[in-house]
This record gives sequence, structure tokens and C-alpha cells, in this order.
Amino acid sequence: MLPETYSFRSVTPADLPMLADWLAGPHLAPWWGPPEAEIALIAADLAQGSGACMRIVELAATPIGYVQDWAATEAPAYGAGEGARCIDIFLAASSLRHGHAGRILQQRAQALLAAGATAVLADPDPANHRAIAAYARAGFVPAGTATGQAARLMAFHARHDSCLQKYPRGELAAGQGGLEAPFPTFRKPTKMQHFLDIHTTDPTALRRMIDSARAMKDARAGRPRGAPDDDQPLAGRMVALIFEKPSTRTRVSFDVGVRQMGGQTMVLSGKEMQLGHGETIADTARVLSRYVDLIMIRTFEEATLMEMAEHASVPVINGLTNRTHPCQIMADVMTYEEHRGPIAGRKVVWSGDGNNVCASFIHAAGQFGFDFTFTGPEPLDPEPGWIAFARGRGVDARVERDPFMAVTGADLVVTDTWVSMHDPESAKERRHNQLRGYQVNEALMAVAKPDALFMHCLPAHRNDEVTSAVMDGPASVVFDEAENRLHAQKAIMRWCLGV
Repeated sequence: MLPETYSFRSVTPADLPMLADWLAGPHLAPWWGPPEAEIALIAADLAQGSGACMRIVELAATPIGYVQDWAATEAPAYGAGEGARCIDIFLAASSLRHGHAGRILQQRAQALLAAGATAVLADPDPANHRAIAAYARAGFVPAGTATGQAARLMAFHARHDSCLQKYPRGELAAGQGGLEAPFPTFRKPTKMQHFLDIHTTDPTALRRMIDSARAMKDARAGRPRGAPDDDQPLAGRMVALIFEKPSTRTRVSFDVGVRQMGGQTMVLSGKEMQLGHGETIADTARVLSRYVDLIMIRTFEEATLMEMAEHASVPVINGLTNRTHPCQIMADVMTYEEHRGPIAGRKVVWSGDGNNVCASFIHAAGQFGFDFTFTGPEPLDPEPGWIAFARGRGVDARVERDPFMAVTGADLVVTDTWVSMHDPESAKERRHNQLRGYQVNEALMAVAKPDALFMHCLPAHRNDEVTSAVMDGPASVVFDEAENRLHAQKAIMRWCLGV
């Protein structure tokens, strides 16, 4: 087994048995294929390049100050003179496979450049295009994409004791911003970790959830839907899924997610429980906390959610209220980043009703750092406090009545149904009259950026809020978005439980 303080040196054939053990370890097994296959590739690389020097540093888990120190002192000793396949920095897999934020990757790359590093070998896997692009923007040439199979990524925790002492808490160098690298597990919470809303959750935790969701999704590639996850983080756990509002995606995705992670579910309807009728919500929360480890509730009034969270002694997740829908937007952020890279700095436009899904999207704008424009009729504007929150976080959040002005230059266009299943018929007709001019159609998408995406949380009323041509067109990622509810919510549950 490789020690945590494995020193920087050449990898030789003699290292292969040790590498095989390490790749099969519990900290890496979920993210790699069979270790025998990886070792065979590494052995082939070594056989093809005598004297190859693989210098290893884990950028995702390493303080920037440490990277600067290492690049300044050790990297220059391993220049191109040692052979055609010698590289200064060997980019660790966790930076890429965990979908680390492009902004943080760029900061690390810039720190390395400033310290004199000259190259990064990037994994040619197309799934890692976001990280490769981030390094390219920072000035590195992604050499691995040109040479193809020259070397495989190996995730090494390569930290010197002296550096850990110098940066014991992961401090960043002066002037550098950043966040802790995402790993497939979360620290055990020191206090109750409810997931109630995006704007009340720490941005660092939100990023860790997105990155963990990406990693878990990648780890399941090619598996049957009912196959269990390797690490079974919810083994022995019981999760209560409470539905006052009917649901398809929320119910199925939470149920499947819990089962994949080794837990069990108990699905309860509001009618079965008579939630808030006869027994108070507070008492229901106290009782359920004696039976289950986690509660997800999809309800009407936000007050119901808040009272449940206040009195439960287990974590509570907001599956939807009339005011917000945070689980949906976590899946939306994940989906955008899968297709187009980091969402920070992008322009997102919401067309239609400033409803609960719109509210959570505005919250996400402030927490993830993207600009947000709402376009719709004034009576359906989002709450001013939501816009104020996003602006207070330094992003451009605005209202624009003209949908074509709003969508011009957009990276992402989003809408939702104009009417709720619980709206009376009179409200439905009024909504259609108000919103007809805000339909997302081919003409509206034409003024967005050429690579703009379209999202809808579903169910959609085709040819009302969106035309079938857009729903089924090349810009639409609505079914990826629906699938990612599963993965995003698995990450949320793991964060709540600290597993």
C-alpha cells in the first residue's frame, strides 16, 4: 500500500504490485475500473518509454501554497531533458474525475505557471474536457490530448510532511481564493445538516455535492439501474419519503437513490399520515425521528417543512414546497456543467412564471456565481428578495420584460409549466393569456448563443410553455436533467448524513 507521504520519484516496473494494491483500495475503487486493467496500461506505458519520469502531485486535494512550493523547488529538476515522456506535473485523477470547479482548476494552474512549471499531462478521456479546458485557458498545453495513450492518470495523495506542517489546514497562498476539494465521502456533521434551501446552504457544501454527484454517476456507468453502489453508504439506514404533493421524478429518484446506496425507504402520503391534522407536525417529526435516519418531504407550505426540520432530530430534505425546489436546481447545475463546463459566469434566462423552481434558480445564481435574467409578465415576477439575494452575492440578476432582449446571448434558457396541477380552471386560462408571449420556441432560442442549452424540470405541456421542436431539439437536455435528479439527490443525502 502506498503511504500518504509517498515521495515524488520515477515509477518503475518494480512499483506495479504496490500500485495494484493501492488502486484496489477503498478510497479509489469506486472511481476506477478493475485495477488489473489499469496496471496493464501502466506497464505498457513503462515498456514503451524507458526512463520515463512521472512526477505526481494531487492538485485537487493540495493547498495552492504547497503546489507553488513544490513547483518552485522540485519541478525544475525534472525538465524535458530526461526524455520525451518526462513531464513536470502529472495531473491527478481526482481533479478531473470528481468534476472539480473550473475556476479552482484555473487557480491551481496559474499558481503552477507562476512558479515555473511548464506542462500538464491531461487525461484524453473526453469526459474530462471541462478540466482540460480550464487548464488550457490558464496557459497550459494539454499534452495528453495530443499524445493519446502515453500515460494513464493515477490518483496519488503525494504530500510531504513538511508541507502539511506548513499548510496544516489547507491555507491558500496570498491572493488565492478556493474551496476544499470534493471527495466521494463527507465529513460527519458536527451539527444537524438539513437541506432546506440553496440560499441557506454553504456554497462550498453545494459544490461538494455537485462534484460528488458527478463522481457517483461516473462510477455507475454501464451498470443496471438496480445494481448497488460499491460503497453502500446508506447500508442499515431508513429514509422516510413524505409526499403531500403527488410526484413522479421526486418519488422515483429518491427511492432508487436510497436503494442504490444500500438503504431502505418508507414512502408515505399526506393522506396516510394526516400530516398536521390531529397530530401536530412537530410531534410527527419527533415520532419519525425515532424510526428513520433521514426525512424527505414534498409539501405545499414552506411552514410545514420548517416546522418538520425544527423538531426532527434527523436531517430533513426539502423535496419541494410552494416557494422553492432546491433538489431540482442542484440537478440542473449538474446537468449544465456536464454539457458545457463550469456554470460560473454564464448567463441563465428564465422565461415564464417566477415560481418555486425559478426561486431556487435565483438562489443558485448567487451561490454558484452565474448571471440570471427573469423574463415574464409583471404580476408573475419572482419575489424581490430573491433577486436582492443574488445581487448581494455579486452576480447580475435582473428582470427584462422583452423575452427576445432577455434571451439574447444566453447560455441556458429555462422554463416551467404555466399552471400547477392544483390551479383552478379560471387561473389556467388567465395564465395562458399572460404568458403566451413568453413561450420558448425556435425563434426565441435563435437569439441565444449557438451552443445554448434548454431545460425544463418536467412535466412539460408541449406547445404551451415550450414547443415540441425545442423540447426534442439539439439544445434540449431535459431528460439528462431528469436523470440527474437521482445523482444530485444521492449526493444531498450523503451530505446530510455525513457519509
